[in-house]
Amino acid sequence: MNDLSVETAVGDQAKLMEILKKDYLVILPESSKADGSYVDTSESYWEVEASKLPDGQGTKAPTTLFTVDLGDVYSISRIRAAFGPSNLGLGQNKVKISVSADGQKWETPVTKGSLCTGVQYHQNVVRYELGVSYDTRYIKFEVTNWQYSNKNLRMYQFMIYTDSADVPEKQPAPEGGDVPYEHEERHQYVASGQATVMERGLPMLGWTPSEGYGRGTPTVEESEQFGYDGPLFDEVR
Repeated sequence: MNDLSVETAVGDQAKLMEILKKDYLVILPESSKADGSYVDTSESYWEVEASKLPDGQGTKAPTTLFTVDLGDVYSISRIRAAFGPSNLGLGQNKVKISVSADGQKWETPVTKGSLCTGVQYHQNVVRYELGVSYDTRYIKFEVTNWQYSNKNLRMYQFMIYTDSADVPEKQPAPEGGDVPYEHEERHQYVASGQATVMERGLPMLGWTPSEGYGRGTPTVEESEQFGYDGPLFDEVR
């Protein structure tokens, strides 16, 4: 299998590669602060200077943070990432994610993804759902909006997921067949409609409620439990 590689013009390439190859789920501390502060963590990160990023209104050209070459074509379904500072404003910090099989023809499934993390335990990472699976070798990650002119962007994780052939095991329907008022504890961070689908034993392999946002359905932990997909970098590192 060919080697994984990455190109960047805005930060340390070796450090970025280290972050891309993390093969465990990064969990950052909770933070209720919305003042541009960074959480207190020993977790390593890749950093981009604020001067190299666009403004919060998106009046400047987007900044391409990096382009990943997976070394071969894979079926890609989602990305799990973690950023700092914490509690970035939803409207002023946005990204684009583009994918390509050959480096020539690009598709952009995520056009206004959020960079916001840190509010609660289940929100200290960002999950970008691509909506459908894409045959992908190259992934381009761009920032279109950045609210802090004096705060650097930190990235603690960028884990790419590839599809698997497995589907969730069938779960028994809730007693009575009605939508339960209270869902199982393991689904407490999933929207009610999504939890109902999973509790009735139906697969939910990808969902994008509004075009371009890339909002995900289950948490990564639930994905592992049900076998939806797996971290690609475990295979190619």
